[in-house]
Amino acid sequence: MLVHSPTFLFLIPGALVALAGLVGLCVLASLPRLSDNWTGVSVGCAILLILGSGIVQLGLFSRTYAVIYLGEHDEALERGWRSLRLEHGLALSAAVLLAGAGITLGSFFDQVKDPRLGILGLALVAVGAQGAFASFFLSILGLSRHAILRRQGPSAE
Repeated sequence: MLVHSPTFLFLIPGALVALAGLVGLCVLASLPRLSDNWTGVSVGCAILLILGSGIVQLGLFSRTYAVIYLGEHDEALERGWRSLRLEHGLALSAAVLLAGAGITLGSFFDQVKDPRLGILGLALVAVGAQGAFASFFLSILGLSRHAILRRQGPSAE
């Protein structure tokens, strides 16, 4: 049952959690004059961002599995297969990772002793690395003979 409803089990809750974490991190990182008490909240927001992105990825994995191996149909997912490849996921993940690394390195030189900007950068590094491995896994899921035939269209089966 859980594989057949990943949107409500994984995608929506994961996206909301990740968005809450990202917004919280951005707000806290943009306010350098806050007291040190907010650093713990920033760490909590980073955990929300990383956890939420992992939950979204589980939703994509389960939906992909359901379409490829259980014969379900998902027009948006199948349209995405035709236009997005492994390289697109890796490029997006690299961009997030590099942005996070840049933010983290910049936080070392901003003359503010508050680590919240660095926490934002490190959370983005984690999400970027996680996204790269998720891209590889989605690519592996799509390697089956059935998936290859499905991408070519109904006439190939």
